[in-house]
Amino acid sequence: MRTALCLCLLLGGIACTPARVSDSEEESGGDVTEAEPPRRTYHVQVRTVEEKTAADRTVSDVVAWFEALPDADRPDPLSGVGNVPVDVRWKAPFYRVRIGPFSSRDAATAVLDALKSDFPDAFIAREAVGSRY
Repeated sequence: MRTALCLCLLLGGIACTPARVSDSEEESGGDVTEAEPPRRTYHVQVRTVEEKTAADRTVSDVVAWFEALPDADRPDPLSGVGNVPVDVRWKAPFYRVRIGPFSSRDAATAVLDALKSDFPDAFIAREAVGSRY
């Protein structure tokens, strides 16, 4: 009985003890700020296909498009780049052919604008940094 009483007092004391307020909360008047949203990267998704061979053909088409562009016509994010950063990723049930990553939507948009006439279905894909799309 004595042990149960001590336990109740102990637990009651813990529950009644106010939580420690951090220094930053005290300075801000107790307001808690939300965590910064995860950083994003952007890709230009050129094509989505079910077959690996079609994805590989699209990569070849993107490389040919890039190599045919004079340096002066290359969008800023790709100027001075030796090889276009294109890759194929599998996410069931499709292969995704993407150019990038780009750190801003503006950079991805510049690339999209440059290739839209040759790849009309291309679009900008946004993802969290470190995701596996």
